[in-house]
Amino acid sequence: MLQVASRSTEEDAVAVISDAVSTRRTTAARLTSALAEMTRLPQRAFPAAVVDDVGEGAHSLLEQCYLSPVERAHGLPSGVRRAESLVVGRRVVRDVDYPDYELYVELDGRLGHEAAADRWKDLERDPGRRCE
Repeated sequence: MLQVASRSTEEDAVAVISDAVSTRRTTAARLTSALAEMTRLPQRAFPAAVVDDVGEGAHSLLEQCYLSPVERAHGLPSGVRRAESLVVGRRVVRDVDYPDYELYVELDGRLGHEAAADRWKDLERDPGRRCE
């Protein structure tokens, strides 16, 4: 998987890595260990950065696009990713929670976004919204 990600476009690399972790086929910690052993992996810096972000809880392309170009770039406080809450007695998982500010950010809902390919359909409909 890491070999595929290192030879893919950045968007495809994010999709491959985040899908593998979000579907529980592997963990970010296992991918980090594997990367440490793959010293000759071409362009390994980008997959390593994606694995780090996924390890922080950015499990989709949109969540990755929010983390670096928004939260980090603007010096926002680090949010709690994949934060669990109870809403009307039901468990929900928030994309990013800022508990000190009583604020949460919901970037991408589950319906129609189960796989990375589904999420890309959204971005293709609005090409000006790619993360940069």
